[in-house]
Amino acid sequence: RHCSNLRGYGVGGYLMRLSKDPSVVGQYDIVLTYADHQAEEFFNRHGFTDDPIVTARHKKQADYWENSTLMVYIPPYSTNCFGSLKSLEEMNDQLKKWRVMSMAAHCEQVCIMERLRQEILVLQSRLSSQQEVIEALQKELCDSKLANRVLQVEFDLYRQQNQAKVLRLMEERAKGWIYRIEDLESNRRDDTEHQTNTSPDDKTKNITLETIEGVVTPPS
Repeated sequence: RHCSNLRGYGVGGYLMRLSKDPSVVGQYDIVLTYADHQAEEFFNRHGFTDDPIVTARHKKQADYWENSTLMVYIPPYSTNCFGSLKSLEEMNDQLKKWRVMSMAAHCEQVCIMERLRQEILVLQSRLSSQQEVIEALQKELCDSKLANRVLQVEFDLYRQQNQAKVLRLMEERAKGWIYRIEDLESNRRDDTEHQTNTSPDDKTKNITLETIEGVVTPPS
């Protein structure tokens, strides 16, 4: 960083190749670095990766640096063992481990998806049952509204019929009272005419009319 005048001469690449050479630094599993944002391209050219899946398991093995990116270099098998047979055996062992771990991860993912599917089915059944309840309540509400309308119509008809009956009864009573009043007036006129046509002696023999609420009774 402080030797900008030496850039472009291959010094950094030469030092990087030496730092990755097992004959120089010895056997190693990985190389970790926090690369400056401006140097990420340089480390990418030399085999480093910032893949989050690869770097996730190594975050606790290196101190965190601000304004930088954690990058990992994983060497090939040939650098870890002297001899192609051991390198091949190590590669096969890691492939077997990878296959087992992949199957376990796949089984776990399938289990998670199956749980999610069952959860969706349960939620759908609950939703459908709630929908049935809502539809039943809506139907009951419509039936109640219809029943209320029928009762209102019946009540209005009953009230109209009662009003007509009351009016007829009042009319009949009024006619009855009119007839009674006319009878009383007629009796009074007849009595007056009879009194004017009879002598004083005959007046004492006339019967006395006493009317109580329109009823004519003979003298006691």
